[in-house]
Amino acid sequence: MDHEKQIRTFLAAEIPFGVKNAIRSIQEQLDHRIQGIRWTKPEGMHLTLKFFGNISESDIPCISGVVEKETSVTTPVTLIARSIGTFPGPSRPRVLWMGLEGETDGLYKLNEAIESNLEQCGFKKDLRSFNPHLTLGRAKAQRGIYTGIREVMVEKERYNAGQFKITGLTLFRSDLKSDGPLYRKLAYYEFNG
Repeated sequence: MDHEKQIRTFLAAEIPFGVKNAIRSIQEQLDHRIQGIRWTKPEGMHLTLKFFGNISESDIPCISGVVEKETSVTTPVTLIARSIGTFPGPSRPRVLWMGLEGETDGLYKLNEAIESNLEQCGFKKDLRSFNPHLTLGRAKAQRGIYTGIREVMVEKERYNAGQFKITGLTLFRSDLKSDGPLYRKLAYYEFNG
């Protein structure tokens, strides 16, 4: 019998309620203009630093050790949720996101240190470059988000969900349900730099 149950996890910073409310209002404005998108529920929104996928519970102590070491020397970071972008690009957008500006240097350094040190826990370094963002929505169909996206991208700088401070990271468990993912906190690591 296999005792090692797999849990789907990711490491992220939580977003304050006020910013989530502002994002909900931006999504409502965009909903009238963009077709073919499934909106992210703002209550489940966060800034992901590392998506682990399925791990064993026995991996958590090693992950925690690495993250605690890095967050203990990290100072709180002030960010602004502003402007809109798409992945992979504007020609066939699959994901619509809100960019994060402000003290992003600290985030890049933290992400790089965590990625490098997690290799000792058996996790491969993510080769894609880290791009701090909040996912607003995803394309419903293979062809991507089509109607209205070009017009919105022309005025992408118009959208602003406000400023907020990140004071720590949370290790989340994600259980996929029919009405969307359910997130539970496994551990919290405070910035003590």
